[in-house]
Amino acid sequence: MKKGEVVSLLPPKKVDPKLIWGLEEKQEEFDLLITQGYEYEAEGRKIASMRNEKISEEDETWAENMKKWHEEFYDALTHIKEEEEVVELILEALNSGIILFSEIRIFIIKTEESNIKRLSTLRSLPMYISYINDEDINSILSYLERYDDDQYNLTHREGIWMYKKLMTEDEYTYSALVNDATSVFHQLLNYLARKYQKLVVIVPEKVYSDGVVNPYLERLALQWNKATEIFNKENLYYSEDYECLYAIIRGTNLEMRVGSSEGHATHVEQRLRGIVATYYDTDEDVHEVFMKLCDYWGINVIEHKTRESTDIFAPAIGECDIKFMKAVLPFVTSMDYRLAEGYSYWKDSRWGKQYEIQKSKDLFGEDLELQMCIIAGSDILKEGG
Repeated sequence: MKKGEVVSLLPPKKVDPKLIWGLEEKQEEFDLLITQGYEYEAEGRKIASMRNEKISEEDETWAENMKKWHEEFYDALTHIKEEEEVVELILEALNSGIILFSEIRIFIIKTEESNIKRLSTLRSLPMYISYINDEDINSILSYLERYDDDQYNLTHREGIWMYKKLMTEDEYTYSALVNDATSVFHQLLNYLARKYQKLVVIVPEKVYSDGVVNPYLERLALQWNKATEIFNKENLYYSEDYECLYAIIRGTNLEMRVGSSEGHATHVEQRLRGIVATYYDTDEDVHEVFMKLCDYWGINVIEHKTRESTDIFAPAIGECDIKFMKAVLPFVTSMDYRLAEGYSYWKDSRWGKQYEIQKSKDLFGEDLELQMCIIAGSDILKEGG
């Protein structure tokens, strides 16, 4: 793989070319569907985050768009012949998505005029809305799990990370449902994007573009990648985490994988005066260090949801956007391991010796990790590039 090469991120398959027909003719359609898919994903995350808002027409439109998206991708795949088993698995996942989002849309229609907030627990709704019953809830949750199981058969990565994990069934809210459905969709969409969308290689195995030129986001992605290379060489990363890192530039958005765990990701949006980013992680102690690092480097923390996500704004003024990419975001990778092992993870790095010289008292846990990240981040920022 070389810089500038146009590739699919999945390994090439040894398939008789005579069996592949329609792909070139459908390439434009696949590219459009994948672009739309990321827009619908962003909309789902927005709806899930606005938990105090009422379930509304906005929700219904989103669910309808998601249903249609799965239908259109399903239809497009009927024009492609390749490994039959793989296509069957994809079609199963798409069909599960069609059913799930149809069920969610029907559920939304039943609640729209009842002034129900998105933070309402699903199990409580039958008490307030006569035409919603426990069977409706059971059906949606069953299809959510089926959708996740089907995409897992392709991606080997779980999408659900709130239902029965961060929340019991009785605690599970409508906004959590939207979040989980969107998260499952994210895993499937990433798989389909890697398989069917042609991406331009910027840094082999690490940084890609959908072909739309965006020098600003490319510069930020390259700075993040350079920092992660340095930290990996200093043995600050768990090897599996580093292997999973990548960034894909899609127009004015940057989708980033920042670890090996499902859901360990960052979404970056280019704005007029800088970037807005959402960092996703279920480790609250990592979020705490992340927010303290942002504060140290003058980056604004907009909102934090416990064991879910942290939203930040990094203005270009003062190069806070660069500081975020070089001195904050690279450190979230493998931070859970470093927090668990303490100074032993840092001591053999070039910053371990610097800490020994600078320290005035013993530090542990989050305080130690924060201090080490500031020392290393300051050093990396001096290198420029």
